[in-house]
Amino acid sequence: MKNLALLTIMCLAIVGGYVQNRIHSWNTDIISSITVELTSPKGEKTVHVFNEKKDVNTLITFLKEVDFREIDGRTLKVKEPASKEYAKILFQGQRDQIYLFHKIAHIGKTTFVIDQDVLSGFMSKMKELEE
Repeated sequence: MKNLALLTIMCLAIVGGYVQNRIHSWNTDIISSITVELTSPKGEKTVHVFNEKKDVNTLITFLKEVDFREIDGRTLKVKEPASKEYAKILFQGQRDQIYLFHKIAHIGKTTFVIDQDVLSGFMSKMKELEE
């Protein structure tokens, strides 16, 4: 009986963590703005705020298309280079934050491996919206 209870709790924790850290499971309709804090390789910070629903949807769509691969035994050896360049993405209406680096990302408490061009692609998308 104890084993069954323990197994149930472990399954719920795994499923809860999986759902919590996936952008696809978010209720994106309640996100009213996105704030992006960009840190340059030299450590300089700039802040960009996107309040228009069209811009918010564009950035969320970009993030939904990213292949966030959870770190497991095969990807555990991937380490972020010493570069200080990253994007911290904050959502008004969603509690999780996203940190995008060149090869990894953090969503909530989970670390993911991402393609190397995701950060530059996200920054390009931001520049398009600001023009």
